[in-house]
Formats: sequence, C-alpha cells, structure tokens
Amino acid sequence: MSRHFVDFIPIMGGEIVVTGAELKHMNVLRLSKGAMVTLIDGRGNCCQALIKKIDFHKAVLKADPPGKDRTESFVKIHLIFAWTKSVKPELVVQKTTELGVFRLIPYSASRSIAKPGGQKTERLQKVAIEAAKQCGRSLIPQVISCNDLQQALALIPDGAPIFFLDETEKSKLFSHALLEVEKADEVVLVIGPEGGMEDHEREILASRAVSVSLGPRILRAETASIAALTTVQTVLGDMGRPRAEHGISKKE
Repeated sequence: MSRHFVDFIPIMGGEIVVTGAELKHMNVLRLSKGAMVTLIDGRGNCCQALIKKIDFHKAVLKADPPGKDRTESFVKIHLIFAWTKSVKPELVVQKTTELGVFRLIPYSASRSIAKPGGQKTERLQKVAIEAAKQCGRSLIPQVISCNDLQQALALIPDGAPIFFLDETEKSKLFSHALLEVEKADEVVLVIGPEGGMEDHEREILASRAVSVSLGPRILRAETASIAALTTVQTVLGDMGRPRAEHGISKKE
C-alpha cells in the first residue's frame, strides 16, 4: 500500500483533499477510485484512506481516524553536523532519516567553506521527506540550518545528554557512554568538520557535551553520522531493545 504525506488528518477521520506533489505521486502510481492508501501527517500519525475521486487536479479521500505509527523510535535523536565542502549533506540526511533521526541541524563551522542557506536547507528537507516515505516512517525529521555551533546548541532541549563524536578521544567509547544514560528519551550527537574543531568550538562543547569515540579509525563525517545513529538505536533505541523494555506498552 502506497504512503502519502498530508498536512493534517482529522482526529475523527473524514474527507481529505490531496493536491500538489502527493497528487502527482498518486497519478504516477496510476491509483484510481476505490484504491486504499496510507496517509501520514509527518508528525507521527497515520491512517488508512479510500480514494473516492482522483484526477489531475485533486484527489478526494475518505480517511479513517488516525493512530500512532510504530515505525518511530522511542528515542528522539538530534544530529548536529558541520556543513563543510567535503561533506555530502544529502547522504547524511537520507541515511540518518532511514535510521530514525528526529531532527537534523547542519551548522557552519569555523573551518567550513560551504555555508548553509535557504535553498540548500529546502533541498535537504525534500531529501528527508523522500527518505521518510521510502523507509515507511510517519514522522518527517525537521532540517534546521544554523550559522554556528552556538546557535545549533541553542535548539537543544534542556536536560538532553549531548555527545561530541571526537576523533581525538581515545578512552571513552560511545557505546559505553550511552549505557550511562540508558533511560534517556532524547539524545544529541555533535559531529564536527573533517580536520577537527577549532579551539573555541571545543570550549563551547567542553561544558555541555561528553567527548566520545567511535573506535580507532578516523571516519568521514558522513560515515560517523551513520555509525553514531546506528549505535544509539542499538544501545538505547528500537534496533536493540523491545519497546516493553523501554517502558512502552504494547497497546501504545
């Protein structure tokens, strides 16, 4: 059954009109009157819907009441990563979305040549939407570009543990550090530019983040992002622990 994003799903169900890119997707799939589809609101809710009418101008659907989708991780992962010329941000966004990231925050590091901008951010948001649809998610990770590390950290919720994936750290493994916050429901990951952080950026992180290692090898920023997300989901999230173990009932 195909999945389509809509802005809003009525709490009691009802008629929904689809236009724009999602209508185009429906027509590409040659969906017709009577077909069933899954609708997703991008905030974690989904429902089944029957196509009552469809043409090239709009589709009218009858939607069931929405429910929570169980494809979302019970750990909200915020990824802050440096926007540099050598980093492929589309790859970072695509793969971490597939791995369940909650929010993506690319920022301009002191050593960054490439700078975030409105069009670049819009493009990355589209990548997140397509990746979410492809992997069956009902929540679209938000992409927020920041001018510097300080601005990026200001977006982080109070109390969430922050981990700095530091290529110079030799003793504290990331997976071991996560065990110390195993009840956390939000985690923040910070990945600097290739070539490392400037001293003032390290000072900003020193009072707020725990420096951790992903192992003895030096990883590209894209690889570090994917490895870090996988580690969090394996140690704390839904790639390694049943929902019941995390205090979430089967009826949720």
